[in-house]
Amino acid sequence: MRRLLSILVAILAAISLDAHAQRQLEPLGRGLVAVRTGTASTYIGWRLLGNDPENIAFNLYRSIGTSSPIKLNPQPLTNTTDFQDTTATFASSLTYHIRPVISGIEQPSSPSFTLPPPLSLSEKRPNILNGQKILLQVPFLIPTIHFTD
Repeated sequence: MRRLLSILVAILAAISLDAHAQRQLEPLGRGLVAVRTGTASTYIGWRLLGNDPENIAFNLYRSIGTSSPIKLNPQPLTNTTDFQDTTATFASSLTYHIRPVISGIEQPSSPSFTLPPPLSLSEKRPNILNGQKILLQVPFLIPTIHFTD
């Protein structure tokens, strides 16, 4: 009986060690986002992934309209996954992307995020679905009101 109990404890220990050793990760990207925070500033943020090395850093790039991207940070960003762009101009679209830096070597770029230029009061941006302009029709239903005395 004692031997059976010892074997059972050993099996349970092996199973629990195996279960804790495996780490299941979702296939997430960096999730880069940019939000206007003022008349000339933008907040940019992104994810730190579970399998990123501890010494990872990031370079942040911005394109204005169709211009070539420029690096916004003089040194790779460490200890943070966000940045405040205080040199933004909103006359044209702004496109941001990041490039991880691992052991001093810049890695491939993340998918970009584009902020469109602001709308004027008289301008309406078309709704586009699969490359086709669409008109969204939303029915307006007025409820019938019944009054009782």
